This record gives sequence, C-alpha cells and structure tokens, in this order.
Amino acid sequence: MSHYVGVDISKDNSHFCILKEDSKILSSGEFPMSTESFSQFDTIVVMESSGRLHIPLYCFLTEKNIQTFILNPKIIHRFFEFISANNPSKKDKKDAKILALFALNNPQMLKSYPEDLKLRALSRLIQKLKTELA
Repeated sequence: MSHYVGVDISKDNSHFCILKEDSKILSSGEFPMSTESFSQFDTIVVMESSGRLHIPLYCFLTEKNIQTFILNPKIIHRFFEFISANNPSKKDKKDAKILALFALNNPQMLKSYPEDLKLRALSRLIQKLKTELA
C-alpha cells in the first residue's frame, strides 16, 4: 500500500501530511529543515517548487531512491481553490494535505524532475552561495 506525503516547505520548519490510499490521514506535523528530519519519509513525496527551498529535501530523498515529485504551484493553487471552495483559509498544515490529496487523485500529473533541471537548479544554488560568501 502506497502512502502519499505532501510537504509544505518553509525556510526553517516545514509541514507534512501523510495520506493513505483511501484519503485518510495517517500522520501530519511539522519538521525542521534538516537531514535527520528528511529521513522519516519513505514513500511517494510531493512538494511545490518553492524557489530554492525545496532543493535540499528533493536531492536528499531522490538520493535515497524515494519517489519524489515537484509540483507546479499554479496547478496546486487551482486544485486548492476547487477543493477548498467553502473553506479558503490558507495554513501550512492544510497546504501539506492539499499536496498529498493532489498526488493521490492525480497520479498521472506526477512527473519526475528532469536531470538537466536538477543540475540547473543546483548550479543556481551554488552560484548564489558563492555570491553570499563573497
């Protein structure tokens, strides 16, 4: 049985929501942006592209051969509007659940992050770090 993990990425702490295939919440919570925290995910993980904040988690999970997908924020926003028409409040915990629900209900939309995009994103990050160090 697969589980779907939605991760709402933030600078210091991020929220996650793990859904079973029947859409029931298995677990949810908050975790710090650290390698130790990343180790808890072991199934299908989805997150929005969030500037550069998603890159460390994405790289760590793919290195561990965990199915990980980056979702387009515009598509997620439309899905959020559809799902949350009667309750449009935005909260990180709710965003993580919306991401997991999207993955569960739209597996055909889950596409791997192309290798050249990974390299491009990493090279941008390296350049930014060089600039900050200088």
